[in-house]
Amino acid sequence: MKSLHIVCASLLTAIPFASAGVELNVTDTLPVSIKAAASTLAFGLIKYYTGNVANTPTTIGILPKPLYWWEAGALWGAMLGYYHYTNDSSYNAVVTQALLSQVGPTDDFMNPLYFDSTGNDDQGFWGMAAMAAAEQDFPQPTTGSYSWLQLVENLWNSQVARWDTTTCGGGLKWQWTSDIGLISPVYYVYDCTDDTKGCVDQNKIAWTYNAAVFLYGSAVMYNYTNGSSLWTERTRGILDTSGHFFDPYKNATGVMWEPPCEGVNTCDNYQYSFKGYLSRFMWKTAILAPFIESAIATLVTASAVAAARTCSGGNDTVTCGQHWYYAPSGNGSYYDGRFGVGQQMSALETVQGLLSLSGHGALAGSSHSVEGIPSRSWTLSTSILAAVKSDNIKEVTYLILATGVIL
Repeated sequence: MKSLHIVCASLLTAIPFASAGVELNVTDTLPVSIKAAASTLAFGLIKYYTGNVANTPTTIGILPKPLYWWEAGALWGAMLGYYHYTNDSSYNAVVTQALLSQVGPTDDFMNPLYFDSTGNDDQGFWGMAAMAAAEQDFPQPTTGSYSWLQLVENLWNSQVARWDTTTCGGGLKWQWTSDIGLISPVYYVYDCTDDTKGCVDQNKIAWTYNAAVFLYGSAVMYNYTNGSSLWTERTRGILDTSGHFFDPYKNATGVMWEPPCEGVNTCDNYQYSFKGYLSRFMWKTAILAPFIESAIATLVTASAVAAARTCSGGNDTVTCGQHWYYAPSGNGSYYDGRFGVGQQMSALETVQGLLSLSGHGALAGSSHSVEGIPSRSWTLSTSILAAVKSDNIKEVTYLILATGVIL
């Protein structure tokens, strides 16, 4: 395991301006440069969305094929962050229309049009977007009899009903964790297992996205327990182990990458976006667990500089690439020619998060009452309540993040 305290030794933060690509001055205290860079990247990202042009039930809120339903939920989560950090409301109407188009007949982001491609985690991405809207005080829906928080509560209830106690020690399908080896003793978070085989074998691939989910979930528990030693150790452990996501080469220490696929150029459309989730949830973790704020800020700031300078491609000359650690080409460009929704979203999340430590935390649970709309009660199963009370990481961490529950 490579500790972040070692990884942080050699970084790019001494470079205040990207030498190519989107200009980014990370030392700008106003911070005009960071907001301008985020604006450029957000505009580049939203151009991939054309669903509101066709304006049909099968296109609104959704990205073009072959991208799946869940990644659109991830995109709107990124755009909610953009508004929250920059106060630029240019895209708010588009974001609101997109989110509300997918709530489904039971107001829980179970849209019958996408049942065949909806897993707990897919639904969870839309739930995380709605939770971000609630936490970041995004304007409430003016249609429907629900608030953003109520949509998340409904999603929570729908997932509680799927809690399976018959295999692998119990849990939601997609994550059982520590007891069956999906979280190692040194906090590597692995990808998947097979419940039909008793979860005896694990896919030992560690993606940035998986670590991001559990890091932020642990930080939520650290905050909720007022800094308990158990959740302090778990949060620090996951962060320290995540150091291997920041050292692609000896001369690029501190730059984020996707180890399972990026070095051999086998990442698919979805994996291109995973770095964005690590950035998003590392920045949010720094707010909830300030004892590791400095380590996170140092690493992700270096990655923001590296990401921004790859954004020099395309006809607009600000399209972002995948490999943030590549040396410049003969024309001085760091752009590698690999572009798309995932690459643009990852760069945006990493750059706009620079604004997160300037008083941009989430609203507390008591701040979410909506006049005239009574809150629905949560239907918590006995096993989940026991997990919360016992600080059981194998059950509660994923639920906190994937369903957006406020404890």
